[in-house]
Amino acid sequence: MKQETIYQFRSYLKDQGYACSTIAAYIRTISDLEEPPDTTDPLILMAYVECSADIKRRSLTPSNFISARGALRSYFLMKTGVRFRDFRKQHTAIDQNDPL
Repeated sequence: MKQETIYQFRSYLKDQGYACSTIAAYIRTISDLEEPPDTTDPLILMAYVECSADIKRRSLTPSNFISARGALRSYFLMKTGVRFRDFRKQHTAIDQNDPL
């Protein structure tokens, strides 16, 4: 991930009042990920978050994965202004046969 993106995320977390230890953990978590798409489109960012979470799920312990998921969801909120959970509820398939 680009240093500019990491700096932007760190500043956002600071402005939101996150603890220094949480900021450090979130930055460590996302710094090795692919650069996110340069967009505020929630659908595109949701796909990025879900793909990145899947990568982290395979490489982290369950407790570290929870932190990684929090970092990714905070990044989504920073870029879109919408909570990931709320957006996902509105835009995921009701059943397996429903495309949205």
